[in-house]
Amino acid sequence: MSRRGNGEGTIGRRKDGRWEARISIPNAAGRPTRRSIYGKTRREVAGKLTLALSEVRQGTGLIADERLTVADFLVAWLDNSARPNVRPRTLQLYEMIVRRHLVPAIGHHRLTRLEPGHVQAMLNALLAWGYAASTIRTVRMVLSRALKQALRWSLVGRNVATLVDAPRGESERPEPFRLEEVRQLLTGVKGHRLEALVTVAVLTGMRKGELLALQWPDVDIDAATVRVSGSLQRLNGALVRGEPKTPQSRRVMAVPPQVVSALKLRRLQQLEERLKLGAYWLDTRYVFTTALGTPLEPRNVNRDFTKLLKDLGLRHQRFHDLRHCFATLQLANHTPAHVVREQLGHSQISTTLDIYSHAVAELHRESAARLGELFA
Repeated sequence: MSRRGNGEGTIGRRKDGRWEARISIPNAAGRPTRRSIYGKTRREVAGKLTLALSEVRQGTGLIADERLTVADFLVAWLDNSARPNVRPRTLQLYEMIVRRHLVPAIGHHRLTRLEPGHVQAMLNALLAWGYAASTIRTVRMVLSRALKQALRWSLVGRNVATLVDAPRGESERPEPFRLEEVRQLLTGVKGHRLEALVTVAVLTGMRKGELLALQWPDVDIDAATVRVSGSLQRLNGALVRGEPKTPQSRRVMAVPPQVVSALKLRRLQQLEERLKLGAYWLDTRYVFTTALGTPLEPRNVNRDFTKLLKDLGLRHQRFHDLRHCFATLQLANHTPAHVVREQLGHSQISTTLDIYSHAVAELHRESAARLGELFA
């Protein structure tokens, strides 16, 4: 082997006539590992070695190698690509999918030898074990994003996750409350500790995390507007106020008089709690808090909302379904779809139209009927 500088690898000719470059790089666990690169000529190997060194310096810590397993690559992808670029909650989802599904099923395969059949077998097995179609699609999505990065890093020649289809399954469509049920809910929640939270949720369509992250500086009572500036989530055992879900989720919403009244009532309740506790009150600036001033626990909101519906004799709904309820009522009220998209904070109008296609279809029927009346 002809020596090069420290950390630059070595190049030499093998007994079988091929040229070989050797390089020491950290593996996915951070430990130094020897890797070999082969070619027919010295120039070919030198070019491959230069590319590999460039990739290592860019921070991937990986080069194309027959011994690199899917499991090792996924660990490196999470640390070097996903962690700096996605929201903490999304990273938590990716880590769970990798740990629970991808590594046990296909982690032992060599990355360069991963085939579409391996991925298809994994997805079919998840379906046979009773996982929901939405979960299986998420597993495929995470793997596809990881392999897309592997392509950029020149670790694989193709993204095999794009060559298979997730098993078919019925898409879960929301069945939100009808108008009569909404009226029953808003009437029944009066006087309940969740009154303001439920009222704002139904009449703004804000996500639960956005509601729980709402702070008084975000509320303009005089202008009747609410600004969405954050999202409250439980991450690694702690409540964390982070960025909204997407850039489009940052928005200022005009709200109806009922929301203004609910927020005024909530402010009065909070002042009374603050006077009662005195120095023990915790000023967190959140609108929706416990009696101590601390932010609401998302799981407790789900539990209390479920109990409220049961007490009112209403059918079961998730708290998140109040967002679907808002969107459906807005579309039924002939609010333009692009306005509903902005109110919901969706990135694309196609997302809005896809989720609420049932409501849009009803609007199409009404439009056709009105058009027919013009020529009756």
